[in-house]
Amino acid sequence: MLHQAARLRVRALRCLCILVCFLLMTSCASSLTSKSALRFNGIEILNLTNDDIRNMQIEVTEFHRKFACGIILHRSMCMNGFHARELEENDIVITWEQRGQQHSIGPVRVQSPAQYDPNIIYVVQFALGTNHQMSVAFKPARHF
Repeated sequence: MLHQAARLRVRALRCLCILVCFLLMTSCASSLTSKSALRFNGIEILNLTNDDIRNMQIEVTEFHRKFACGIILHRSMCMNGFHARELEENDIVITWEQRGQQHSIGPVRVQSPAQYDPNIIYVVQFALGTNHQMSVAFKPARHF
């Protein structure tokens, strides 16, 4: 009888340990997946300089995928849309020609902003300003 009671206690302790492990795993999983990744469906390149840009190219170096614009007139833009995808924060290299000179930035990593609405689809907007300064912004997409 005493031996049987000890077995029941061991089984109860095992069940309790399994239950605690299960609860810990589910709480960790829910905290990791609580916020969805930023989704975007387009790229825009703004030329805020006083000169035309030629052969602008943004390459995701890991996958050798490229977004390119042959010419972006000064004070204008080039854009492209596609099916929405999650921002993966891979390294990119940006190259372009202006006034006959080649320029490049990178590799750099475009990161999600600290605050964003996971229910909104965004456009990644690259803006080239004076002195070859590039800024990145996330704007709500106008087209879905």
